[in-house]
Amino acid sequence: MTGRVAFTDLVDWVEGRCQPQRAATVERAVATDEELARSVAWIRDFLQDAGAMPLQQPPAGLTERLYALFDGAHQGVDPEGWSELTVLHDSRRAAVAGVRSAPALDSAQLAIEGGPGRFVLEISRAGADTVDVQGLFRPSPAAGADDGVDLTFLEHGVLRRAARAGRDGRFEVRAVPCEVDELRVRAGAERARIRLDLTLG
Repeated sequence: MTGRVAFTDLVDWVEGRCQPQRAATVERAVATDEELARSVAWIRDFLQDAGAMPLQQPPAGLTERLYALFDGAHQGVDPEGWSELTVLHDSRRAAVAGVRSAPALDSAQLAIEGGPGRFVLEISRAGADTVDVQGLFRPSPAAGADDGVDLTFLEHGVLRRAARAGRDGRFEVRAVPCEVDELRVRAGAERARIRLDLTLG
């Protein structure tokens, strides 16, 4: 092995996966480089802590539901299979008399309605190019969404974020890219979508 020792090399060395010659090279590098030695100490601490916190098995059916959610988000949208959601209110569109140009906003509220039900979204600035989205969903009686609703946020058809609103209807999605331009909703037998603008100006 030549050149800089990579972090993955350190992990392999700590966990005993290196061939003898490679292990000797990494060991020499760690002995002479304080930054690598600190990384090795961090890896050992992490592995020790991780061993003390074993992961629990997810609830039955959760893995399959998550795979289906992401698979569905990556599939093309058949216009025949999806209804369109409608914006009822957008606080950014509220006219202010006497104001020539709208100031930059730190938050906005959207009310959206369609086949699955009604949504209220609170969009707040998270970073230069991201927003946080908090929401509340109320299903329509016809949706049959007793177990909640799945939401996917896409940018030009590419999945960027996903969330699930449970029985209480609340959901939260952090650091959503402002370039996201579509929201897809699955609630019971209902599937709906809407073009979405998350920019705050």
